[in-house]
Amino acid sequence: MGKAYTYSNLAFSILAQLIPQFDASTASDDLSDLMVERVFGPLHMDDTTYFGDIFLDRLPVGYTYPKGSAAAPGHNVFPAYYGGGGVVSTPSDMLQWLQFNMGMVKNGTLHPVLRKTQTPSTKVTTPDGGQMGLGWFLADWTTPKITVLNKDGALPGFNTFMLFADWVGTGSPSPAGVFLLTNSDGLINGSETAVQYIAQSVLKIML
Repeated sequence: MGKAYTYSNLAFSILAQLIPQFDASTASDDLSDLMVERVFGPLHMDDTTYFGDIFLDRLPVGYTYPKGSAAAPGHNVFPAYYGGGGVVSTPSDMLQWLQFNMGMVKNGTLHPVLRKTQTPSTKVTTPDGGQMGLGWFLADWTTPKITVLNKDGALPGFNTFMLFADWVGTGSPSPAGVFLLTNSDGLINGSETAVQYIAQSVLKIML
């Protein structure tokens, strides 16, 4: 029969409902409360919250190309993003999140989790031959010869890309990482989104 690869946000939504039920130490039955208590708080990401906790009309305006038309902010009709992300943040908090995943920001409770999330979790590969961690994609570069981890994101009018050099198992933090956000979607450079192309170019310069 062969095999196929697909991507579903439904799993994120199910996970968002299940995680609070497995934590007997907290009275919270809501993922957003649990994330504040266990992740955002300990990492001092004090300006990060979920779409449901803000007024969407306070968000920046995004644009969809090639027409360049304005897009409605947020994604308030798709709760699956609460499990897969779905957060509203700031550049400062996203830098904190990047540095945490790069092993530069230590937290006694959360730091040991990084090894599990940043190593291949299955033998199934992506269409371009990459491997999958838990929330991260791993790819081997030839120039320079290095393994990198990445995760892209997209909402109407916005694209993001986070990329950093592998460090798990080296005993030292990652030497370089990039987080890129643009208030546009549909900007393509060949087969890549503009944010992916820019992030890869910047990381190569840093390395």
